[in-house]
Amino acid sequence: MNTGWEDQVVYSYYLGHKYRLGIVTGLTTGVLTVPRGSIQVGNTLQLLVHPIGGSEDLLSDMVTLNDGQHPELMINPATSSAFLSVMPDPL
Repeated sequence: MNTGWEDQVVYSYYLGHKYRLGIVTGLTTGVLTVPRGSIQVGNTLQLLVHPIGGSEDLLSDMVTLNDGQHPELMINPATSSAFLSVMPDPL
């Protein structure tokens, strides 16, 4: 979910390398697919968010994903935060 006005490009991020996952339009919720290759050793994932036309990147915490779980990202430019959480898959 992007709570800011600016559109945001979302990348998976690992050891300085990033892989573009897609764009989340301002003030909307988007669904992006995270390819298996973007999930690192130990099933960890970290996301980097870059505002289109902006300069301040936001980096989420690293999370560990297990079977039956998916990541959810909350982008809040007003507080300069990108909060990545782990949620159970819907039944």
